[in-house]
Amino acid sequence: MPWTQPQGGGLLWGGDWEYEWLRASLQLMTDTFAELSGFDLVSLNVVEGDELVSTVNTEMRAPGTIRGEPLTADQLTGMRFPMAEIYELLAKADDWGHFRFVPKDRLGVYDGTAWVSERSYGDEPEAWHAMHTLIAPLHNSAGQMVGLLSVDQPTDGKIPDAARRALLNRLAAQMENAVLNALAGAQLQERASLASAVHDLVQDAASETTVEGIIAAVAEPLAEVFALEGAWIRLFDAEMPTGIRSAGGAVGLPEDPLLTVATHVVAPRLLERGLATVIGLHQEVNADTEVVSVEHVRAFLRSHGLGSMLFVPLGAGPRCIGSLTMVRGPEGNPWREAEYLAAIGLGLDLGAVIAATHSLAQEQEVVRDLTQLDAYKDDLVSKVSDELRAPLQSIVSDLEQFGRPDGRGTVAVASMQAKAQQLNVIVDHLLQLARVADPNHPLDRRPVDLGALVEQTCDRVSAVATLGQEIELTLPVEPVVVSGSGVELRLMVDNVVRNAVQFMPYPGTIAVSLIRAGDDAVLTVADEGIGIPAADLGRVFEEFYRSSDPAARDLNGTGLGLTIVSRVVFRHGGHLEVTSATRRGSTFRIFLPIAD
Repeated sequence: MPWTQPQGGGLLWGGDWEYEWLRASLQLMTDTFAELSGFDLVSLNVVEGDELVSTVNTEMRAPGTIRGEPLTADQLTGMRFPMAEIYELLAKADDWGHFRFVPKDRLGVYDGTAWVSERSYGDEPEAWHAMHTLIAPLHNSAGQMVGLLSVDQPTDGKIPDAARRALLNRLAAQMENAVLNALAGAQLQERASLASAVHDLVQDAASETTVEGIIAAVAEPLAEVFALEGAWIRLFDAEMPTGIRSAGGAVGLPEDPLLTVATHVVAPRLLERGLATVIGLHQEVNADTEVVSVEHVRAFLRSHGLGSMLFVPLGAGPRCIGSLTMVRGPEGNPWREAEYLAAIGLGLDLGAVIAATHSLAQEQEVVRDLTQLDAYKDDLVSKVSDELRAPLQSIVSDLEQFGRPDGRGTVAVASMQAKAQQLNVIVDHLLQLARVADPNHPLDRRPVDLGALVEQTCDRVSAVATLGQEIELTLPVEPVVVSGSGVELRLMVDNVVRNAVQFMPYPGTIAVSLIRAGDDAVLTVADEGIGIPAADLGRVFEEFYRSSDPAARDLNGTGLGLTIVSRVVFRHGGHLEVTSATRRGSTFRIFLPIAD
């Protein structure tokens, strides 16, 4: 996992010290170097992003100024200098080994930004001058510059000769090793501390039962562990709920199209390589410039009042399920390697928890569906048994009438024929319901002239309406064509019209109309029948549901007609509306999409 940024500054200085033992250790090294080297002022500076931070300094034996203002050692500590100026200074220097020497005449025009001692050393050629610069870059094993040792105010007032230069170089080499070891120890301690904090954070999140609960649980500790201004979790796995969720902080949600697109491309690439990305106003690590412009991201950060972002893929094993974006304000510390590595681990662990929680929720939903299906099956079996038992018992009773001398056998035969027909209707409706309710039964879509189908149905039902019910049909001049199964749509119209006839057991008018309303065909069937009690309106489409109205219970019916209607409508992408009042009739409206 490559990390291209020098380390140390953020760990050492940010207004407060992260590890007091490290500060004390570096201070002791600096004071010891001053005693052995013969320089009163020794300053240890650490690279932090694209700045050099004055970290620890010896006490000044002589005053100095910066930007024309008096400055003490304590005031010097914590000051920041652009690394670009340091590199420019090194380019002008004489190479003394570890140390680099820049005589005053190479500094050019003094701009007042450097620290200048007020001690005077005379005019001899070998005399030290307040504008001379003697610095030793400190490098890690990868050759990255991690710090800078600066010395001033020689006790003998002279430019070091060859022998003293050799001593300085030996001391600088030892100082470099000591500083690197101290920083490495602090970084190991920081990694352990972050790893423990991340582990606790993930453990707390793992106890949640929803993705939303996980995000809420990690919000506050995430901001605390990583010193964040805010964070966002974006889930874009096809199997998971998509969108951006805030994970703490006061920063508003980003609405940048380029960043939104980039996360879908960058996150999987980073996960595959085991990396994360840092982009800040003064920092850049593993930026995927093939996908996203660093300057665009920096413009985004500026527009939101931010200083940097750490972008981490969320992974469930090899599968990328989203991303975690953590941001700091413009005054926040640059990201350190320990934080970078901890964030990568967090992305893997948190991603696994989110994926597992989502999978568990899906499994629980399947269990609920299966439980409901099992209860539905039991309820349906019970209702079918009840519906079949009544006519069968009547048939058995009629059979007992055969052979009686009073001639009741003839009446019994007629009764059995009626009950057998009722059983036949129930079986037909059950078969129809099984067909339209089967999700594996394909819907054979073809253009269907709904007006012609409605007209045929009304003619057929009118012929068998025996109690004086009249059907008034209103159709548009132009054909109303929908896409679907002609067989199923015929069942739908037949059942909704027959329902109106059945529940108006006296002379009256049934108004049937078909219109085109926008992108929908609207079929309306309004009767003047017994109506439906308000308490029953929500259940009229349930299988075998019987109204609480005694007048409705006295009418023969299978209790499946409206169920078939609702299933057909659903299969064809439509919806239903029903309004009714007891003894004032019912109105059913069916909305189906017009064929393209």
